[in-house]
Amino acid sequence: MLNTGFDYARPYLADSVLAGSVLDMVRAAAQAHGADIAVRCGDREISYADLMAAAEANAVMLRERGVARKDIVLCALGTGIELPVAWLATMLLGAVIVPIDIGWPALRLRAVATATGAAIAIAGDDGHSALAGAGVDAVAIDLRRRLEDGGAAVSGAYAAGAELVYGFFTSGSTGVPKCALNHHAGLANRFRYMTRRFGRGQVVYQNSAPLFDSSIWQMLWPLTCGSVSVLPERRGRWDLDAVVDDIARHRITMTDFVPTLFKLLVRGLESGGVACAKLTSLRHVLIGGEEIDAPSVHSFRRLLPQCRVINTYGHTEASIGMVFHEVRDEDGQHIPLGRPIDNTHVRIVDASMRVVADGELGEIVVGGVCVGAGYLNLPGLTAQAFVANPFNDVPGEMVYRTGDMGRVRADGLLDYAGRADDQVKVRGVRIELGELSLAMKACFEEVGDAVALMAPTKHGGPELVLAYAAPARIEAGRLRRALAHHLPMTHMPQRVLWLESLPVSPNGKLDRKRIIDMIGAQAQVAALTATEREEAAGLLGMIVHRFRSVLLLNDVGPDTDFFDNGGDSLAAVNLSLMLAQSGGVTVPVTRLYEYPTPRALARFLETGGAVATRAGLDLPEVEYSNTGAVAAVSRRVLLTGATGCIGIHVLECLLRTTTLEVSVLLRGASSQAALERLGAAYGAAHRGQTLPRARIKVLVGDLGAPQWGLPAPVWAHQASEIDEVIHCGAEVNFLLPAQQLFAPNVLGTAALIQFCREGRAKRVHHVSSLAAKLKAVDVHGAPPAGTTGYGYTKYLADRLIVRAQAQGLAARIYRVDDVLPSICAGHVNQQSLVHMLLGCCLRLGVAPAGCGELGLLPVDSLARWLCGFVGTPANFGTAPALVDVVGAQFFPFDTLVWAIAGKLGREAAPVGYDEFLALLREADDPRAALLHDMLPRAGSGRVAFSQPVADADRLAMCAAVPNGQQLVANLGDFALYIESLARALDGPAA
Repeated sequence: MLNTGFDYARPYLADSVLAGSVLDMVRAAAQAHGADIAVRCGDREISYADLMAAAEANAVMLRERGVARKDIVLCALGTGIELPVAWLATMLLGAVIVPIDIGWPALRLRAVATATGAAIAIAGDDGHSALAGAGVDAVAIDLRRRLEDGGAAVSGAYAAGAELVYGFFTSGSTGVPKCALNHHAGLANRFRYMTRRFGRGQVVYQNSAPLFDSSIWQMLWPLTCGSVSVLPERRGRWDLDAVVDDIARHRITMTDFVPTLFKLLVRGLESGGVACAKLTSLRHVLIGGEEIDAPSVHSFRRLLPQCRVINTYGHTEASIGMVFHEVRDEDGQHIPLGRPIDNTHVRIVDASMRVVADGELGEIVVGGVCVGAGYLNLPGLTAQAFVANPFNDVPGEMVYRTGDMGRVRADGLLDYAGRADDQVKVRGVRIELGELSLAMKACFEEVGDAVALMAPTKHGGPELVLAYAAPARIEAGRLRRALAHHLPMTHMPQRVLWLESLPVSPNGKLDRKRIIDMIGAQAQVAALTATEREEAAGLLGMIVHRFRSVLLLNDVGPDTDFFDNGGDSLAAVNLSLMLAQSGGVTVPVTRLYEYPTPRALARFLETGGAVATRAGLDLPEVEYSNTGAVAAVSRRVLLTGATGCIGIHVLECLLRTTTLEVSVLLRGASSQAALERLGAAYGAAHRGQTLPRARIKVLVGDLGAPQWGLPAPVWAHQASEIDEVIHCGAEVNFLLPAQQLFAPNVLGTAALIQFCREGRAKRVHHVSSLAAKLKAVDVHGAPPAGTTGYGYTKYLADRLIVRAQAQGLAARIYRVDDVLPSICAGHVNQQSLVHMLLGCCLRLGVAPAGCGELGLLPVDSLARWLCGFVGTPANFGTAPALVDVVGAQFFPFDTLVWAIAGKLGREAAPVGYDEFLALLREADDPRAALLHDMLPRAGSGRVAFSQPVADADRLAMCAAVPNGQQLVANLGDFALYIESLARALDGPAA
């Protein structure tokens, strides 16, 4: 609950609050500062005395033209000293001023004239014809006009706190114009607060166009306290250079920005395009109108430490802004809105207007002197937003329902949580649009801004759209993969729009309508450029359309490969669900790997889903014949798979505990790009540590290519330099068929043997998997039924190493069990079966039987254990030729789920395996669907993890692991990982 610290206990609006008007405040300032400059605009200026004299004379002119108390007077002035004179003259008559734009379409101008009933509009010479077309007479402000001796002055007696002072048409209105009206009391209260907080003697720049209510304080507040109001000489599209030049020229101390334009200023300061020296006069910058951008604010504060930044929050319907907060270092990346100003109040309520507890999310309701008078001549709309005050401790008869969501923090500050209407439903799932834009900015440093919105499709239904601003387009596959780490598949945008900058409306706010129009134009172009018209129809056309939706690509054709264009296992699940829901066809995820193009998939479906006979995969003939002696002490090692979960921990251990030089084989467009990807993986796995690069050499290549894709000179040089190879690299995917894994997993291992045969003799550490522990396999036949492609190809790779061992290769094979997160940092492979299944069970609240047993094998312990065999023949010789690497402790998987659920205070009901598979199939969660396809079928005789064995046999397996004591772990050792699970479960459902 939020109160202001002033008058909060009074159940009414006190006379002292309602007393006085903005006009009274300006008159008092003019009496005290008559000869001082009040307003500047370019080279023109006017004193307080002359300002009031001109206002009184022009008020007489307006009265003579028929303007009376409570009449509405339109104001079409864009800038100039005439603008504050027009406002003051209108106040003197007790009339209501409403700013308009003569650039509005004629239909809108006529609608505004009809809605207001205005007969008079104040305008410059350029506005007469447009206003005449709207049926309104145009009058001009003459600064030279003065009352003649004995002339009838205007008293201004009607300008009182309870009287209306202005109305603004809310930005972006369409159809019937919506004009929000406000009283003198609310505006005067805001001005008194600003004088108390910021003091007198400010030089204030009107950075907002007069069409928007934030312009009022910048123009009129200085005139209530003896300060100076500076107006731009010209109005047009917002011009950063012009604003900066005006600030420097007039030594501006205070102004206002909307966040979109403020970010442009900060980008200019950061790049050097805007000189900090031009802004040294600034002491206060207010930001409002949109959600504040924390990185920009903190960057500005570092560059201009003398200037304080104040986050403001308020509404056109409630006297501009009524919540303030000065940004502090401790605010970090989440800047609160702050506290209400004097005589204003905020309550956070539920749908029934009941106040919720502090910390709970609800709608922001505003009360106190700031509450406006509703919408002009729109009683129904007014009744929806302005409701009877239900709060005994909030003064005033009415409160304003903002439609914004927020909460009161533990420190008493108000937090903004987006618009209530920013929570949309897509495919039945409720989504916060702000979550998408935050994810986009978190994924890509180059993205300056992003916005998510709903856009109509040509078929009438809405689709989820993400627009982003960046120097260059981000490759769609990279974008989709990055977002998938932050967003569940249900939240993935259906269309993405790249722009060099997001468009803004004339008031500097984000122009959402223009973005939607751009999306529509993009979709139309995509439809016109679809590959072959006849192929766009029928089954193939439907599949192409679904590929586009999932891959976020417009140029998908019949032969576009899903996985070559950014698709992965989760995207494949999403595609499978979309094909089933909207296309009426059932396609298992495994079939998408076998038929990865729309044309191949369509043919598969047209033949009734017949599966082609799988050909056998013969082992390549690779002989090992190096007769050289291995080095007594290794100097350089080659590491493959360095960005993988095991590889990145092996790399850290090598760099920390040895002096070895490390060559790493990585995919990438360049050495620098590959190194950056390695650095990102290293920082993620090791709690933000920076990758030590001095002892690393990057080899850009590909395990599945001949000679790993290395140029012949590089291959030969490395073969002559490397003493030892740690082969962690493999394509780990339990859904892909063996044919598609054969190149990286089998041919890559064959290339390893070839590499060891050439140049220097080497020791080899071949990291395999217990999935490769197969029986009765014909290496020249087809993969055995029920065997995963991954397990079969790793089995074949192991056979190659065994053959080379018999021919003299100094090699060790480590068949590793399922690996758990690291103990030291809690780092986990997000795509691992263990992690995905644990998260899914905890979300569903079940502990399934029949999944087998899981050993506690931490990845960082495994890495340290493996590196203990590296470096010398003595280290290497302590391991047998083939080791099954398992944890020292095993738990049935359902017991593990119960234990973790208990630590998190969650329920985990026991379910049978068949029932669990059914739950996965029915859950509205792509990850659950993915797990359903990955897990063994019921009755297959296989389990997800290790088959339960007798205790004696389990002890024998553990005892067979050399130095196995290094792999001992307890459930309590995984506290950091369990904490991360709790955070993930408290966030959006994955």
